[in-house]
Amino acid sequence: GAGCCGGAGTAAGEDRSGTEPHDPAVADGYASIAVREQVTVKTEERGHESIFRKNYKELGVAEPIFPPALMLTTRPGPLAAEADGIRWFKPASLDELLRLKAAFPDAALVRGNTEVGVDLKFRGTRHGVYIHVEGLSELEEIRVDEDSGCLVLGGGASLRDLEHFFAETEAARPVAAKGAEAMRQMLRWFASNHIRSVACLAGNLATASPISDMNPMLMAADAVLELRRAGAAEAREVAVRDFFLSYRKTALQPDEVIVNIRVPLAERYEIFMPFKQARRREDDISIVTGGIRVIFAPAAADGGWRVAKARLCFGGMAAITRPAPETEALLEGALWSRGLLGRAIETLTSELRLEENVPGGQPEYRTALPPSFLFKLFIRSCGQLAAWAEEDGLDGAEAPALAPNEASAQRSFVDEPKGVTRGEHSYTIEDGGIQSARPTPHAAPGDGANPLRPPVGQPVMHKSAIAQVTGEARYVDDIPAPSD
Repeated sequence: GAGCCGGAGTAAGEDRSGTEPHDPAVADGYASIAVREQVTVKTEERGHESIFRKNYKELGVAEPIFPPALMLTTRPGPLAAEADGIRWFKPASLDELLRLKAAFPDAALVRGNTEVGVDLKFRGTRHGVYIHVEGLSELEEIRVDEDSGCLVLGGGASLRDLEHFFAETEAARPVAAKGAEAMRQMLRWFASNHIRSVACLAGNLATASPISDMNPMLMAADAVLELRRAGAAEAREVAVRDFFLSYRKTALQPDEVIVNIRVPLAERYEIFMPFKQARRREDDISIVTGGIRVIFAPAAADGGWRVAKARLCFGGMAAITRPAPETEALLEGALWSRGLLGRAIETLTSELRLEENVPGGQPEYRTALPPSFLFKLFIRSCGQLAAWAEEDGLDGAEAPALAPNEASAQRSFVDEPKGVTRGEHSYTIEDGGIQSARPTPHAAPGDGANPLRPPVGQPVMHKSAIAQVTGEARYVDDIPAPSD
């Protein structure tokens, strides 16, 4: 069998002196390595991209690729299955999906199973019908619509694909892609790489978690949802701001599907910051999360800048993702200043104050977080407004002064470069793993030691590896609780 490092396995008695040829089919994804050849495996976790490297060039073998024999050459047709009272459908087009949703309005749509699986395992929620929507091109379209001035984000596109799209959009048009930049920065801390590879925005929205990381960002961006149903000539549009009705209840009708999310492109004088407070940075549920977006207008006659538009949206501060309309109204049209900041903090604190017995606890701490987010944006705006005034020659448009001891408050771990994690494992390919003969303890080489037994660290696959990578392994949490 194949080892854990990609080297094709060989049977006992075979010649191990050289490199074996590739099998033209499935085995083409593997590369054999000569016996006693030094191998170094390095891993790097860098920002939004995981990199796995092996010194294949030095070894003179091909880097593993996805086996061509396993690649789909045609789009699969619709599938259906039924067992134990559960029906499962895999439509091949959006029209098929809409017809299925009309026929089974209570069906659960599944893309990455990141929410439905949790409901089944921990809440015992079992739906009679499941519809798998992965692979529908109509739901996975990602593009910039120049006519409407929006980013079009397919509801079924993976968060990983969105990360890549946001990064490309930032590079191509840094001014208009401020919303894309802010959302990419938040996605870096959203769950794990594995989850982001299968989860999608429509799932986040429909789940309507009150502590979602992305929903406040979409709400602050004034995003609009395109909803479709079978038989309707036109799509229905609903602003994300109006989408959440109550705890895990939305404006989505039972027979509707979120096809895409439209996010307006940013303006020149716009600051959009993501915020996330959790017990740890990596892969943790937020205590409070937020997106704050402020569009400024130079007001040279007044010696500063005015707020043209303000959007302050938060998760973890109510049973739904909610905006702060009173604070937004206070800010809009006002001259940006420390005095305005003070009044806005008072209003925001009052508007979002949590009761002592609020679900989730920590009412004082959570109430203090949104004002601290706003303060951080204000501090960052001081430098940004001054830079804009200098770049565009806006005489008289002065930015609020920044005190030296406040400079560090401009920093936020959410949008700063993510640390690099490195690891290295070096070993020598010996005789194919630990042998059956037992070594003589503490024996020197040539003095009773077993010459067939390689050193500890030889790449031998763990006995449970197959069960783990196929998802068949059973852990303690998977074992049903005793009936008594």
